[in-house]
Amino acid sequence: MNYRLLLCIKLCILLIIGFSAAAQEFDKEYFKKHLQTKVYAIDTNASAVILYENIYTHIAYEDYKIIKKQTVHKIIKILKSDALDLANVHIYHNSIKMENVVGNTYNMAGDKVIATTLKKEDQMEKQITKYYSSKNFSLPGVKVGSVIDYSYDIITSYREVLFTWHVQEEYPKLESIFSIVYPYSLEFTSISHIGATRKEYDLEEKAENANDSFAYVKRTYSQFQKVYLDKKEC
Repeated sequence: MNYRLLLCIKLCILLIIGFSAAAQEFDKEYFKKHLQTKVYAIDTNASAVILYENIYTHIAYEDYKIIKKQTVHKIIKILKSDALDLANVHIYHNSIKMENVVGNTYNMAGDKVIATTLKKEDQMEKQITKYYSSKNFSLPGVKVGSVIDYSYDIITSYREVLFTWHVQEEYPKLESIFSIVYPYSLEFTSISHIGATRKEYDLEEKAENANDSFAYVKRTYSQFQKVYLDKKEC
């Protein structure tokens, strides 16, 4: 698959760490539009399309320890039956706490958008090893044409220093956001493994109108310590 992407990479330094992931609102018109869409130009043969993906990581000091909180939010359109398994979510983690698991399945009933909400009894926690657990849940009422929407938080002690942003994977993504907020005393280096030639622009408008296979915008703000990466389809 040949995806044309816009990479907007903003590296920032935050002096005050104390805000949460900016929540993007999705109304019924958004879901209605995608429920009525049967084919996406990004890949006309795709069995599913990731409409929205936001992975937000907040690293902070708490009780003399470094704590990592990660919020994951995904919205997925199911286009073919072989992608129905995307509604069965398995999250493997070694977290201190996993919380705020929220999920909805959207379907059309006539001209109306119907939402079916994930219940607590549909969620299951399994101990895999001494250190790792698995949180499993299946979104209800999923069929070909459905849109599924789920999010969750994982809180853990900070041990890993590697974060990977998969801009595109098996199923094409229309919008993928990856961001890290971290204390002033930590330092990160971003390493790109994008195979195609990339061209940097100073304005997002220039990058959006460019004909390059990969175009990106990189900015640094000294008053922040935040890493923000955003991919949008051109």
